[in-house]
Amino acid sequence: MFFNKDKDKEEPILRPEDLRDMGAVGFTIDDVRQVQDQKGSPNAKAYDYMVQAMSVSAKYMGKTIKEEEVQLEDIYPTSYEETMKMDELLDQSERAVQDENDEVYNKMITELRGIVGWSRRRHFHFSWLIILGSLITIIFMVHHFGGMRSKLHRYEYYMDKVKAWSLDPDSITLDMANDSLSRYYGDVAYDKPIYYKAFRLKTDAEWLREFQDNAAEYRHSMDTAQSRSDKKYFKKECEKAEKRVKFYTKLLDEEQNEWDYKDFQKDALKRLKASYRETLGTAIGFWFMQFLFLMLIPLYIFANHSWGYVITKYREENEKLEQLKVGAFIVAAGLIGAAASIKLLPGKWVTVRYDNGSTDFRYEDNPANAGKYTLKAVLVALALLAIIVVSFGILVYSTWVGLKRNYDWKKIYKGAKDTAINVAGKVNDKVSEYKKN
Repeated sequence: MFFNKDKDKEEPILRPEDLRDMGAVGFTIDDVRQVQDQKGSPNAKAYDYMVQAMSVSAKYMGKTIKEEEVQLEDIYPTSYEETMKMDELLDQSERAVQDENDEVYNKMITELRGIVGWSRRRHFHFSWLIILGSLITIIFMVHHFGGMRSKLHRYEYYMDKVKAWSLDPDSITLDMANDSLSRYYGDVAYDKPIYYKAFRLKTDAEWLREFQDNAAEYRHSMDTAQSRSDKKYFKKECEKAEKRVKFYTKLLDEEQNEWDYKDFQKDALKRLKASYRETLGTAIGFWFMQFLFLMLIPLYIFANHSWGYVITKYREENEKLEQLKVGAFIVAAGLIGAAASIKLLPGKWVTVRYDNGSTDFRYEDNPANAGKYTLKAVLVALALLAIIVVSFGILVYSTWVGLKRNYDWKKIYKGAKDTAINVAGKVNDKVSEYKKN
């Protein structure tokens, strides 16, 4: 028998359905032949048909696969034709029985009948892990979709603010505007034209410095490059950076000396509208993905209502998919564990004194935590990405191949067409009968 464990070891508890999924049998063809070869066995012919039935499967290799002391022999049929042939040979075997009290034969034929019965029935063969991964993906997208909706409302709020700007000269200086931006972390940038002007000058000056640094770095790399290809590459990148330097130099000059408040208003509205459109496009993409996942989950379950012989035929493929999805969840759990293990450094409470003499008491996080937060976010993002990619990939693949393998669409289409024609004919007859009356 295929369970041959030591007495001091706990035997695994497996349902018959689990055993069918594994392709497990309680005896081998050699066991049948051994009984068949016994001298004077009245059921020798019946055992011969049984051997033929066990040899029907295209996956049968004539050898025993041994794994963890559980013997598996791939005698399960892999198609409808093989299933029916095996069933027919078992019928012949039972008709050839001479000794109906042969307990060994009765146990073997009962198990083989179970295999045939399992092979010709449908079984739900979907993975709860894939459904769990899909639900995690949906929750993730719902969360981000909600964040994007908040962004869209914020952009609308800022656009209304910009449209309501008073374009008269403001008494607030650029230095005072910069101080307000620093104090409120840029949240007041769209309150007044002078604040937006300070925000643009500060931001564009930062871009200018970055491209100046890039140009200097590429220029140095170009001068010290050993190969012609490296020199050519650094020269090209240097030229790109220098073009950006010229662009931001000119832009800053225009913003400082030529633009009035109306120009800053137009620029603010243009940028806000562009950000709004970009966020709206991303939000629509997230909404579509949520809808797709919600539709795919029931379709995935329906598609994987598999025939037993289909499960047998693609058992190796299913095992690889199982390893892939389990591996993805293990990797994700490891990444989340690594993120949780990163310890943050304590911050401190500080007193802030403003130019007008007022003070504020607030908690400031340790600056060293910035990198730790980033690393935590990256690890969690990678964990989610592993789950999302694997779940979505297997969900789509399993749904597609399941629909293709488990359903005869030509037959379904023909049946639906015949039904529609039949219904239309009956309706037409009723209409004709009504007109006659």
